[in-house]
Amino acid sequence: QNSIWEVVPSENISERGTRHLMPEKHLTYRLNRNALADVLSAAPQEFSGVWRTNPVILTIPKPDGKIVRFRLEESSILAPHIAQKFPTWKTYQGYGIDDPGATARFDWTDTGFHGYVLDPAGSYLIDPYQTNDTENYIVYNKHEYGTPVRNFHCRLDEMLNQEKTPLDSFMKSVEPAAEFTHGSQLRTYRLAIATTYEYTNHFRQTGDTGPQA
Repeated sequence: QNSIWEVVPSENISERGTRHLMPEKHLTYRLNRNALADVLSAAPQEFSGVWRTNPVILTIPKPDGKIVRFRLEESSILAPHIAQKFPTWKTYQGYGIDDPGATARFDWTDTGFHGYVLDPAGSYLIDPYQTNDTENYIVYNKHEYGTPVRNFHCRLDEMLNQEKTPLDSFMKSVEPAAEFTHGSQLRTYRLAIATTYEYTNHFRQTGDTGPQA
């Protein structure tokens, strides 16, 4: 599967759109979309148990240049009517093989491939290099994201930290609660998300309709 990803110098990537992601450090790769499509299409459905007899393996690059393997399952998270409207949008769950403690979420949409890996050594991401480009990608550590091109600062945490209530002094005297666990039962929730105009435009691709954006 090493044919899926090929290292490509960023100076060899032609300009096709706008770059919104500017990590302090990153590697750039060219994606073989046909090879990736073969792997994604073979992924079994989550909870089907097929992986026990016929696991599907996806290889992805890490920010240090290593290629690592994940056992892949299709994990459908879109509401049925949304999935029907956008049949090419697929979401996946990954379980680390070379890094057993790592888990990942991957997706393929009209904007290309995206990966978010939770690794004990540090989370990292795979995103399209620029808009209108499903062939070239950047791989970077979450903590090395740097300053985004469009500055945005949410003051919620600051406001909460500054908020003083009569309970503050009381809570300091209370023993910490036992570590929380959510058990072994999977719960599925239906979620509606509203975003601002600015947030939607940040991810809008050329030619997108409102719902697509």
